[in-house]
Amino acid sequence: MKMKLHKYIVMVSICALIVAGSFSSVASSLDHTETSEEITEQVTSEGVSTEQATVEQTATEQVTSEQGMVPEITTEDVTEELAPTNEENDSTTETNTEQGETSETIEQSLLDEGSNVDINELFEVLAKDSDIQNGQYYYLQKYLYDCKMVYIKKYIEYLQLQVDAAEKMYELGEITEATVKNYKSAKALADAELTISENESSYYNVYLQKNELDYSDYDVKDKKSVESIDYYLENYPELDYMSLARYVTDYNNALAQIQAKEVEIDSLQTDVAMAKVLLDAGEISKLEYKEKEVNLAKAQFELEQQYVAMHVSYLQLMTLCE
Repeated sequence: MKMKLHKYIVMVSICALIVAGSFSSVASSLDHTETSEEITEQVTSEGVSTEQATVEQTATEQVTSEQGMVPEITTEDVTEELAPTNEENDSTTETNTEQGETSETIEQSLLDEGSNVDINELFEVLAKDSDIQNGQYYYLQKYLYDCKMVYIKKYIEYLQLQVDAAEKMYELGEITEATVKNYKSAKALADAELTISENESSYYNVYLQKNELDYSDYDVKDKKSVESIDYYLENYPELDYMSLARYVTDYNNALAQIQAKEVEIDSLQTDVAMAKVLLDAGEISKLEYKEKEVNLAKAQFELEQQYVAMHVSYLQLMTLCE
């Protein structure tokens, strides 16, 4: 009986060992399977990453290669492309400068009054044009300074009467010494302006004398024939249309000022005539009469300025159209 039991126990043990071994083998197999799947997934993931990295690297290399084929654009290249050449730049600068000087010169002469006009600016354009440096430039300069001297002399006469009257009033104690000095200062400035005008007139006369030029028959007040702007634009299409329009406009502006000044002078001449009658009758002082004369002399000088401006515009137009 004991032998049978012993055999039974041995068999059960053997079966248990077999079953345990089988479970161990199955577990090992399962573990191996899971490990294989993890390895597979890792390899697959790494493969995809590697492939993606390879694609990205290939794309980067391709873009880099393509960029290398495009020329690099720098700021200097853009600057050089947009900047005009030296010849174009010089030509543009000269054109703009001449047009700007022409416009500013004539407009300034029309706006200024009396002795404040800068005569040199009025003729700046003419002085640069060799085609018309034939005496007209110098003659018109001298002519305008001579007209200015006529006006200043009248003004000095008036200032001298003011100084004389101020000195008498000072002796009577009616005004201060400072007031008298103010009148004398104004006269000193007028005397200096007269001297400068005389010197400038002599300066421009040097050219006329050395070249034996006589413009005694040159009529500054002669109103030239100037066509419309459309006429010059149509007949001179190769010329700068803005310069043509500028000169025609300047001429017409001066002509309009001349017409207005002539009306003003006619009125002032009537005032002077009436003042002379009152002076002779003893109803006004000599100082009051001289004031009327100065106003007339100033208007006459301003009229001469407009005549000269008209001729300058005409000469510029004719020179451009030659």
